[in-house]
Amino acid sequence: MLQKTAMSLVFLFSSSLSFAQDVYWSSQTTKSYKNDYCHFSATVPQILIAQNGNVVKNSAATILNQMWANDLATMFQEYTSIITDNNYPEACTDYMSSVTRNYSFELKTQLNAPLASVLSQVSTYDGGAHGMFLMSAQVLNPLTAEIYKLPNLLNDNPKTVARLKELALERLKYNEYFDQTFGWDDWSAGITSLAQITQFYVTEYSLVLFFNQYEVGSYAEGPYIVEIEKTYLMSEGLVKSGSLLESFWSAR
Repeated sequence: MLQKTAMSLVFLFSSSLSFAQDVYWSSQTTKSYKNDYCHFSATVPQILIAQNGNVVKNSAATILNQMWANDLATMFQEYTSIITDNNYPEACTDYMSSVTRNYSFELKTQLNAPLASVLSQVSTYDGGAHGMFLMSAQVLNPLTAEIYKLPNLLNDNPKTVARLKELALERLKYNEYFDQTFGWDDWSAGITSLAQITQFYVTEYSLVLFFNQYEVGSYAEGPYIVEIEKTYLMSEGLVKSGSLLESFWSAR
C-alpha cells in the first residue's frame, strides 16, 4: 500500500586537509505526507555544518535540507495524482503499492574544493506486471548550496559533447545485452549541448552518467550506469579550467 516511504542515506566523509567548516551527516527527520486516501511517512536526509567541532548555523544546510523535504513531498503529490487522474483512489489500499526512496550521499572535501554527489533511487509499484525504478542525482557544494550542471564542470562545446557520447557508448557496449538501436541512437541525436545531459554525478575518480529503464535499454535490463574515468576527461582538456571539478580531481 502507498503508506510508507523508506529513505536511507549512506554518508562517506573523507578529508585529508583541515577545513574551516566541515559537513556532517545528521540524524534523519521524519516527515508525514497524506491526503484524503493515501498516507505515508518518511525519513528525510539532513546535513549539518560544524566549525571546530561545534555545530553552526548555515544557510546552505538549511536550503539543502528543505530542498530534500520538498522533493519528497513533490514525489508523493505526483504519485497520488496519477492515481486520482485515473479515477482509482482505491489503489492506495487495493494494491500492494509502495514508494521507496533511497539516498546515497558521497562527500569528499579538499581545500577550496568541497564536492558532494547525492544519488536518489525511487522504487514504485502500483500493480501490474512490475514496478519502476528511477534514479536522479545532484552534484553540489554543501557549504554554499550551489548545484552544478555539466556546463559548470566541463567545457561546453561540441568537442566535449561528442567525446562524452563516444566514451559512454564504448562503455555501454561492454554489456552483452545492450542494443544501440533500442534508445541510444535517439538519445544521442537529441543531445547537442552539455546542458541537456542532466543525469550524472561525480565520484573521486570519475564522471558517472546514468540512464533509467527504457531510456537506452529494456525494462529487464534495468538502468545503465556509465563510469567515465577522470583520466580521459582531464588529459583531453575537457574539464573546465578553474572549475570545482578541476580543483577536486587535481587534488586526488
